[in-house]
Amino acid sequence: MDSCPKDTGILMLIRSMSPDVIAVDEIGTKADVAAIERACVSGVAVAATMHGESFEDVLHSHVGPFVKRHHPPADLSDGHAGAGNCSRYQKIPQG
Repeated sequence: MDSCPKDTGILMLIRSMSPDVIAVDEIGTKADVAAIERACVSGVAVAATMHGESFEDVLHSHVGPFVKRHHPPADLSDGHAGAGNCSRYQKIPQG
């Protein structure tokens, strides 16, 4: 979708297209997080990016509470986390 707020687009896709997967770039607002959580509880897998200087930076952003709920720190020891509908965190090296 183009020219549509991310949260609105995600909810429109869930209702109208019944997707198996939704991919979004640069989540960062509370509305983005709420829409992604709605997608997850609706059985839709979500692939999303979030940007920060470090993982700790992401944890302290608007996205942080979502990441903490779905990806407990104990699961991050290998750079991957979580189980369930929102299933994976992958730290991508810079460079």
